Amino acid sequence: MIKLLTIDSERNSAQKLGFETYIYNYDRIEKFDNDIMIRWGNSSLFYDKDGKVKEFKNVLNKGKNIRLNCEKNKSLKKISEVVRTPKIYYGTVPKNKLAVYRSIWHSSGNGFKVNKGPFKIDKEHYATQWIKTNKEFRVWYCKNNGGQFLMARRVTYNKQRLKEKFKCRSRWCYSFFKKTPKKLKEQVKLSFDKLGLEFGATDILYKNEKYYFLEINTSASIDSPEIENFYKENLVKLAKEKFPHIQI
Repeated sequence: MIKLLTIDSERNSAQKLGFETYIYNYDRIEKFDNDIMIRWGNSSLFYDKDGKVKEFKNVLNKGKNIRLNCEKNKSLKKISEVVRTPKIYYGTVPKNKLAVYRSIWHSSGNGFKVNKGPFKIDKEHYATQWIKTNKEFRVWYCKNNGGQFLMARRVTYNKQRLKEKFKCRSRWCYSFFKKTPKKLKEQVKLSFDKLGLEFGATDILYKNEKYYFLEINTSASIDSPEIENFYKENLVKLAKEKFPHIQI
């Protein structure tokens, strides 16, 4: 059986996928040895009967990889080795440089600020180059069958939001595409492989014919029928592909 482990803020969203859903579980991890566990943004540690940290026997998205991804400064640095990202600043932001300044543990649009340097980067925060563009995309990904993709552009019909000087599009709507460009597919796959993640969503800016990867989300909100159908279909296929010995 496929089961899903998520975080409290995404519980209602994740339940739309139709799997038996947990926020946290106090049973021994061995209880799930005959199940497939989907970690939907939840990196909680579990222990075996001897008190040692242990991962689920059959898991999609390992906890250690989700934990790395949650530290946005570290995960961004890692994916910058294989795809283009905004410049990452360390220690201080240089004079007259605009930078997005956020907590390394942020989620959604929380704590979004754009400041002009020079300024010091405080502990538990990070800063990246502000890229001015009107084109921001989200690509949902699942690793089955060589990689499956769903792409949308961030849009809003709120005139006040459109007038904002520094736009945070995290809560904007989606305009879906029928296809994802081949070049972008290749880059999305590289970024997920670099973090050892098998599914999720990534936010990407586009400027001067170049893609800039902002982050990867391992608990993408199920807030449209397109996203719901994408994951319902592909997570089951991924589970069957990775664990053919388990009856689903």
